[in-house]
Amino acid sequence: MKCMNCNPESALPKSFSRDLALKALDYLKHSELMLFPKKQFPKDAFPIYGFNERLVSQSLESETGRILSRWEDAGWGKVVADEKHAGAFGDDLVNAACDMILKRWNPNPFPEWVTCVPSLNHHELVPQFTRKVADKLGLPFKEVITKVRNNALQKLQNNSYHQCRNLDGVFSVIDKQAMQTPVLLIDDMVDSGWTLTVAGALLRRAGCTKVYPMALATTAGGG
Repeated sequence: MKCMNCNPESALPKSFSRDLALKALDYLKHSELMLFPKKQFPKDAFPIYGFNERLVSQSLESETGRILSRWEDAGWGKVVADEKHAGAFGDDLVNAACDMILKRWNPNPFPEWVTCVPSLNHHELVPQFTRKVADKLGLPFKEVITKVRNNALQKLQNNSYHQCRNLDGVFSVIDKQAMQTPVLLIDDMVDSGWTLTVAGALLRRAGCTKVYPMALATTAGGG
């Protein structure tokens, strides 16, 4: 077996048709990633919330979720990056997210309402997007998670323990009467997955029967 440098017949073509390019782009736009829930908290990482190490034993675990794209990829990732920098997510991303939820994910039992992870730096970015998704799905949008204090960027934390300590006591859940049914939990970005894990655990502890996490893009190699 010779590589393309030794055997020109093995080389990939240098040109391709517009139809093939469109098919490749369509494939990338339907290649969302699985968002696997965390199973265990680092020891002693949550003195304020009082979480123990095992999420499963506390019935705090979220369901396997979905991530629409990789940050700045050729599918939806570039759109996510551009619109995040512009300060608003458009209708194309709303339609893409709903298409993914309804046609390829279809969580069962289906969520009965929608909420999102809040931010003190970009107050309306994710709530506005989440509200549009909820409207298109025909579900109520409820802002039940509040951010009670700011924290450092997760990407600046050295490991899982420090990422979790950085989130301890940051969020609070209000309106617990809304909690007794499955919920779709939305954030724009996911890297380590700890923010959605903690927000989901708080919703579960408040009474949610199922939490389905979803993000628009990941900066990591996977979920």
